[in-house]
Amino acid sequence: MSGPSDGGTSRQAEKEYLRRSKSASWERIKPFAPSGETTLVEGLRLIQEFGACIALLDPSPHHKILDLGAGGGWASDWLQRLGLSVVASDLSFELLEIARQRLADSGRADAVCGDSEALPFRASSFDRVLCLNTMHHMPDVGKALREIARVLTAGGRAVFAEPGVGHSQQPHAMRAVQEFGVQEADIDAADFLDQCKAAGFPFVVLEPFSHIVAGHGLTAEHWRNWGKRAAESRPRRAARTFRRALLELVGARKNSEIFAEAFGSEVLRVLGAAMQDHPIVVASKQPLDHFLARTEHPLPALNASIHIVDAREAVAAEEMVCLQVEIKNIGSMPWIADAQIRGHVRVGVQLLDDGRRLIDRDYARQPIARDVPSGHTISTDVRFKAPAAPGWYFLKVDLVSEGVSWFEAHGSAPTLHHLHVLHVS
Repeated sequence: MSGPSDGGTSRQAEKEYLRRSKSASWERIKPFAPSGETTLVEGLRLIQEFGACIALLDPSPHHKILDLGAGGGWASDWLQRLGLSVVASDLSFELLEIARQRLADSGRADAVCGDSEALPFRASSFDRVLCLNTMHHMPDVGKALREIARVLTAGGRAVFAEPGVGHSQQPHAMRAVQEFGVQEADIDAADFLDQCKAAGFPFVVLEPFSHIVAGHGLTAEHWRNWGKRAAESRPRRAARTFRRALLELVGARKNSEIFAEAFGSEVLRVLGAAMQDHPIVVASKQPLDHFLARTEHPLPALNASIHIVDAREAVAAEEMVCLQVEIKNIGSMPWIADAQIRGHVRVGVQLLDDGRRLIDRDYARQPIARDVPSGHTISTDVRFKAPAAPGWYFLKVDLVSEGVSWFEAHGSAPTLHHLHVLHVS
């Protein structure tokens, strides 16, 4: 999987790959097909991998993401179009020129040429690192992993998607080695997890549910049986297992009673083959408890407990209103106060009529005074003018991650305050 340096032979081949392979037209619109060509199989695989890996990366708008081995920058381009901050890095200056062009069309064109085994970034520069089909080109995988760990923050995470065992013997891989001189190594999942730990990632998991395996579906009966087995208590499962063993001894009721065992074996076989063929690995400096938990659900990312400590119930038209609010971060994501950072959090007030129908979604905004980590509480005064028209109103107090979403859209509960606006004589 990895070994001693190749003296720069494959590195130089990577730098020359775009020119020699004449693949610029593909890189400019990857994963879609250039005119007159079909890239259906490769394109669909890349799209599926991208979706799975970004979900596992769990990025936030305030995170800085490194797309390592970015090539022509298609994944960087998509990340940026999703509203995230990304830097594309690759050994090939020619490929990065294409990446810069793609990124310029969707926002900032941050692209840095560099060797993955000696990254040109300061320590703790990034919150997340994405490696799509990159590590199998590395002459020294362990050295590259140590560099990734170095440039990640203390709470950082990297996600890798790589071709697995047998890749180097595939015809297209053998042709690439022969014709272009690039490295096409196998990535063995178990060995790779060990290397991630040795490189400075104490928490590493192989993700088994990132694949769609065509031709291995469930009928309605299969799905219902699976659901029943999954919902069973441990003692009941143990009793059922013992009963199945007895039935199997006499060869009775194989189609129904032994379904769970047979289907479980099939799932393990199919998933095992998919994971060996193309492993997806999450390596983190922070615990991955919600990846390993089998019964607990992780905290939602955006969630708040909002309590109005003090507020007047009656005010004059256009009088200044002050809501004293206490807010606790009960989600998993820290709240960023800096207005220069995408996704920073502010208190938002929506104006509703007396029947709780929306009048103004953006009636008032109030910055938070400081960053608020998960589990912490902040108090703030929210000030704004009362409506000009007398009558009864509701004020809905919520939080908003600017440029991303209101917290209510993620299941967080806003707080209502009934307000009477008096006629001014």
